[in-house]
Amino acid sequence: MIVHGGVWTKSVKHVPYRTVTNLKVKRDPFDRMLGIGTLDIQTAGRSGQTGAEESLVGLSNVQEVYETVSTALRRFRGAMAPTQAEVETVSMAGADVLSALLDEVRAIRRALSEKE
Repeated sequence: MIVHGGVWTKSVKHVPYRTVTNLKVKRDPFDRMLGIGTLDIQTAGRSGQTGAEESLVGLSNVQEVYETVSTALRRFRGAMAPTQAEVETVSMAGADVLSALLDEVRAIRRALSEKE
């Protein structure tokens, strides 16, 4: 996620999806009266500390932003986790590699035995 901020001094902050641990929507009575809210983005890098890594304050569409970020996080994490089919493919590929290595070692052993 890339967060742009500032009025007088502009800043850009990058918060990698892999570090995001929690999203929190805050709307106190004053915020609800104005129709705004805050999205707090908590990360693994701030564990044990109070507060969020980044807060998006005064959002008129806070729930929509929350859903967008949440969906992107699920997509990112889903892409990182292997499916059962991928695990089985990797296991079969690993078995094929081990079988090929064993055949090669046996061929080397035969070649060395014939030289003696």
